[in-house]
Formats: sequence, C-alpha cells, structure tokens
Amino acid sequence: MKKALLLILNRDPRGQTVKDGGPVFTNGFIEALEERNYIVDVLSGNAMKGVGGYETLPAFEQRMNKSRDFARQIEKDLFEPYGLVCIIHPSTGFFLDKNNLPPVGKTIIFPTLLGKEYAYFQTVPKEYLDLEKRLFQSGYLIQSPSYAQADILQDFYGVSKNNIVIYPRGFSPDIFTPKERLLRTDISEHKPLRIFCANAVRPQKGYEHLIGLAGKCCRNNLPTKIVIFGDSLKTTNRLYYDYAKNFLEQASQPEIKGIFEIHDAVDQKLLNNTMLEADIALVPSIYESFGKTALECSGSGLPTIVFNDVLAYREFLTDSCAVFSNRDNESLFYNLKHLASNAEYYHSLSVEGIRNGKKYIAEKVYNAMVEKLLDILEKRLSKNTVDPGGFEPPTSALQMRRSTN
Repeated sequence: MKKALLLILNRDPRGQTVKDGGPVFTNGFIEALEERNYIVDVLSGNAMKGVGGYETLPAFEQRMNKSRDFARQIEKDLFEPYGLVCIIHPSTGFFLDKNNLPPVGKTIIFPTLLGKEYAYFQTVPKEYLDLEKRLFQSGYLIQSPSYAQADILQDFYGVSKNNIVIYPRGFSPDIFTPKERLLRTDISEHKPLRIFCANAVRPQKGYEHLIGLAGKCCRNNLPTKIVIFGDSLKTTNRLYYDYAKNFLEQASQPEIKGIFEIHDAVDQKLLNNTMLEADIALVPSIYESFGKTALECSGSGLPTIVFNDVLAYREFLTDSCAVFSNRDNESLFYNLKHLASNAEYYHSLSVEGIRNGKKYIAEKVYNAMVEKLLDILEKRLSKNTVDPGGFEPPTSALQMRRSTN
C-alpha cells in the first residue's frame, strides 16, 4: 500500500486552535499515520472556491449543498496517488458518484454523528438520511467509536458488520492533567461547589436539565456555581442559536441568577485549567456516539456525572469511575448532593477514573486503531476476508446493548 493519505473533510484542523472533539480526533489520527511515515494531504471543502454561501439555509440543507458543490470539483484521478483515502463526516462524500468515487478497497469513512443520531434531538430531512444510506451501503470500511453507533449503522443503515471497525476515542493526559481529588470541606456561599460543563450549548448536549438542577440547588441551600464553556450564539445554525439564546434567558432568571458562569469555547489548555479548579463534572448529553468530554473529565480524576440512558458511556465508563444518573431533576440533584457530601465515594471515583483513563490514552488508542485499519485494507486488497473486530467494551456495556435491542 502506498504510504500516502488523502483526508477529505470540511475544515483542515492542523495549525488551528482546537476547541471541539472532531479536530482533536483528526489530529490524533494524522499523527498516528505520520509516525508510520505516511504523507498526509488534506482536501478541505471550506478551502475550495465555489463551495459555500449557504449560511441562510437550514443546517442539513447547507451540508447537502456544500457536498454537491464540493463533488463537482473532484476528478476520479485525484485518488490515484494515494494508498489510503479517508472521508471525515459522511456529508463530505454524498455526491461523489461513479465518475469520481474513491476506490472501495482503500477508503475509510469516519461518520462522526449520524443523521439518525441527530434525529434523537432534532428533525433530519429524509433526503439527508437517504444520502447517508447510499454512501454507507457502497461497501466502504466505516470506523465507528462505539458499539452503540455500530448498532445504528447495521440496523438503520443496513451496513454489514464486516464493514464496521469499532475503536473508541482517546484523551491526552499531557493536556488534561490527571489529578487525584479530595472533596473540599469548605463549600459555602463564598466558595460554592463548582460544577464543570464543557460541551457547546446546543440541543444534543441537554443543557435544559441544568436549569432544573440549579433551581433544586437553590431551594435546598446547596451553594453551587455551574461553569459552562461553549455558548452557541456565534453559530450560523439557527436551531443552535435559538436553543442557546433560550437557555441563556432561562439561566438568568431571578431565582437562579448567579449560579451560572458561561464562557465562549476555549482551547484545551485553558479548559484543563478550569477543570483543575472544578469539584464535579456534569455531562447532561441526550446522545453521544462516544462522549469524549466524559472520558476527559473522569480520566483526569474529576468525579463525573452522566445520564444512564446514553449507551455509549457504558462502553468506557463503569459505576466505579462515574455516577450514572436517571434523567430527571430529583435523581440528578440526589446524585450531586450525595457525591458532594461523601468524601470517601468522591475520592474513590477520582482514583478509579484515573486508573480507567489509562486504557484510553490517545496515542495508544489511535495507534492501535490505525494498525487495525491498515491491516484490514491490506487484506482486502489481497482479497483475503477478515473479521474487522475492534475494541471490546466492558461486559456491562454489552449486556446493556442486548437488553435494549
């Protein structure tokens, strides 16, 4: 296989200030290939002339229009010099057809969030889902970060399990500093419990649950400061803007005023500094294809609360290193108060989180994933069949999947 990679995506992440999970993963993947002496070229839709200008359209129409214009500029011989072609996010490849479609034998798709996954918290056009199905059923190898997402790829999109390779995402302890935590004994009005939330304020992330939690904390005299990084008021996505605007209005209600501290998204190093000052992480997401924020928080030793209906979390977190709460205000407040008043439990979660996180060090995870992907493609090119296999999650995660299927 030629040691040259063409990476097809919307935005080149290299040399940029990284503030979200997609570029973090892409950079890690590139580094793992460069360590194997691959030459990596990036084809970015955002950097191509004639691709763009759809900002007034709904988000999914923006993606489909961008993909259509992008495909018009792609020639089939573009892929010839490369031994490996990777498509980051399926919409990038929607309108590549038989005249300019990259070869099945050397192409991998990294779906990020699927249209069917978006449909858990917003409306997704049927045309978008149909375009995804057509691409996914073309025989390409698909790299998924979780069994939860792989189930959707098989059940909804009709993808053969032999075309899915499952490996988790990783986190870097060089960025998110592991620190064993002890519960503070000086929580008060002047030094409130600091709850850390790092995801952008958008429908997927479930921030509406924080409004009810803030009210419960006030009524029950639990001094609390909820620190959020990533409001979405600067987005061109109207749904995200309206959601963020509504959340910010609710967060400024008189009865909970002062509980929220809301910032723009920041780079990972600044995020780490805030995490080191926090007492508890709360990740209220409605759905995640993996959930890297929860891994970064728990893996760095910050006791973390997640909701138990997000199946992907069970693939890398256990009850010994995270708190799994029911998705209601009573349960969430109970778990928060219990964690904030039980020093032994708090410390145990911190210690076990760090221990568990060592299994997901980014460099180790991405190197193993790249080795597996390259091995599968080599065998496909030599016409040998191979079981993609992948990363085996905890037994509890497999049992939960079977019980919900």
